Amino acid sequence: MTTTAVERHIIDSGEVIRSMTPRRLGSLYCLNQPSVHTQTEIATQLGCSPPTVSQHMHKLSSLPIQVVEKVGASHVPTEFGSNMIDIFDYMLSYLDIDITTVDWSQDDPLDGGLYPLHTARGSMIFLLLDALGRQISFGSELDLFCQESKIYISEVVSDIQSLNYSIETSDRRIKRQMRKLEESGCVSFGEKTVTLSKKGFAQIWVVKEIRDLIQSQRSKSDTSEASKTVERIPVSLSEEGPGELIEPVLYLDDEPVLVIGDSMTLAELRASVNEMMQENDGDETLETQWTIRRN
Repeated sequence: MTTTAVERHIIDSGEVIRSMTPRRLGSLYCLNQPSVHTQTEIATQLGCSPPTVSQHMHKLSSLPIQVVEKVGASHVPTEFGSNMIDIFDYMLSYLDIDITTVDWSQDDPLDGGLYPLHTARGSMIFLLLDALGRQISFGSELDLFCQESKIYISEVVSDIQSLNYSIETSDRRIKRQMRKLEESGCVSFGEKTVTLSKKGFAQIWVVKEIRDLIQSQRSKSDTSEASKTVERIPVSLSEEGPGELIEPVLYLDDEPVLVIGDSMTLAELRASVNEMMQENDGDETLETQWTIRRN
């Protein structure tokens, strides 16, 4: 089954979030500080070795959306990476974890705030969190969460299965992931409902924000790629020879009638021709006389 764009965004956001172990998030946070310049300095703050930090950098630079990039001899967060730090910072502060005072050398420096996200083995838990998020209303501000949110389990299962994801979404598999969320303190179960805790709400929010960030990043990339397809190209409008760039002139009946300029887009060319047609009382034969050749 083909993976849809929506599913791909969720799966990729899951891969990015899953890669954010507490120490790896710590290395990214340290890297974003102006006072930290080397992997040795990051290793000192994390209480690990420089080779371990190097492994973190390699992982962060090879995710579906690049989180860090190498500039000279150093790594720096990408725009996406910097935005992601802000998202995790806000999420953790909502859970009363101050990322600026965290002792990254501890075994669990974030006090379970990221669990079970960074231990997930597949994408199912992120599809589940995304579906849970569609059952509640919240804005971009987590402070809007002021009461427990009860959600019908059957509606969550139906929602996931209706989207025809490419991976298995059986009732049993979905409920198994719900149990993992329960074990980690994200949800609690009633007979027919699941109730989100503050932590569960925060994790749903971070999945949503990272997914939207990836979608925005890819939209920018698509726009950039699209702009490349309409970049200005040299054109030849004579019959001198295929592919030969000579003075770009529009010829009509072997007579030069319009000097175009060094380069132009196809849209600009058509606009010029249409303008000439109007000046020539709509003489349709004019449009058939020109050809475009790339140099």
